[in-house]
Amino acid sequence: GDLIIIAGVSNYWKTGLALTFLGENVAKHPCVLMGSEYATLDGSILPKVKRRIEGMSWAPMFKDGELAFTMLPISEDYEEYIQPGKINIIDWIALDEKLWLIGNRLNKMKRAVGTGILIVVLQKKHGADFAYGQEATEHYADVYIKIDPYGEKESRLTIGKVKEPKQRATGRMWAFKIIDFGANFSNIREIEKCHICWGKGWKKYGTGSVPCDACGRTGYVDIKREDVW
Repeated sequence: GDLIIIAGVSNYWKTGLALTFLGENVAKHPCVLMGSEYATLDGSILPKVKRRIEGMSWAPMFKDGELAFTMLPISEDYEEYIQPGKINIIDWIALDEKLWLIGNRLNKMKRAVGTGILIVVLQKKHGADFAYGQEATEHYADVYIKIDPYGEKESRLTIGKVKEPKQRATGRMWAFKIIDFGANFSNIREIEKCHICWGKGWKKYGTGSVPCDACGRTGYVDIKREDVW
């Protein structure tokens, strides 16, 4: 019955994270993937999507030559297609001008999933704390994940709201990049705000400021640990 929100900046691999959730669970639970950018209206998987899924060699995304999950090429009325008791992934919901209705929509979809899991991808602005729709997108979420640019070629994942965490979760961050034409995560490591510029990317110098050389102007530095993926 949980709702997981992936709120991210456009073109910074929200879909990669959604597909990774799918790949990690497709052999264990029945899964449903909904979206308008995966298949044609007749249900034929798009070539770019097939290439990405085939690149996830670690995940059993195919069974007997067919997709091992249900793919629904839809772009609206998602609550009518949610299959209770299954992992339902919606990538992504395009919000119209009535942004204040997103909370009610998410609540209806969450109730429809029953004992399953609902993962919803939403767009957000650069640097915004929430997706379009603001705090209303968080109200019914059990886990809220944010994705932002990190430098020129990587992304930064930040854990937001987490209900009943077993350890410290909210506020933790990881940097990563995507390889294999968007199929796989690479160079995953936990990061924190730079202790020199405190996330600003610039440090004081005299009466002005200069780029922070401690973090390469990203505002963040790697946490030194042995378990970097």
